[in-house]
Amino acid sequence: MTSLKVPKILLGVLKNPQVSRFLKVFASAIDGPLMRWSGGRIRLSFVIPMLLLEVLGARSHALRRVPLLYVDTKDGLILVGSNGGSEREPAWCKNLRASRWVSCLVGGRRDRYEVTELTGSEYTAAWRSAVAVYPNYTVYQQRLSSRTIPLFRLLKVPVRHNAER
Repeated sequence: MTSLKVPKILLGVLKNPQVSRFLKVFASAIDGPLMRWSGGRIRLSFVIPMLLLEVLGARSHALRRVPLLYVDTKDGLILVGSNGGSEREPAWCKNLRASRWVSCLVGGRRDRYEVTELTGSEYTAAWRSAVAVYPNYTVYQQRLSSRTIPLFRLLKVPVRHNAER
């Protein structure tokens, strides 16, 4: 499990919705290509745990690559569909719901994962883990009136199953 947490000084800056949106767009524009080029080893946002999600578009079926903060738990990787506290859900959430399997570049390794959207007690436990890594998720949820932030668990598929799918 990754014990890396977002530094407090960065959390303070990211509480501002405009700054949060700008940095999210800026970091995504830089981190996606940088992570693809380096095989996931180099990224601008080195102070937070990042992966490069590779998933097929729900409608286009085109490969989408999205750099995302992730939470490493004993039960798998957790992705948080906060979209910086925007009322609109990130597009990758719809793509995950349409795909049972994704690939991710994490720490220089590309692996295949099975996707599950969390509910109930699994959601509650994963939310606690996510907030421990990035406390601003609570600020984002308080900002939202029309949606609950979705959580997805990614479970690594054993290597022998990677070849079968």
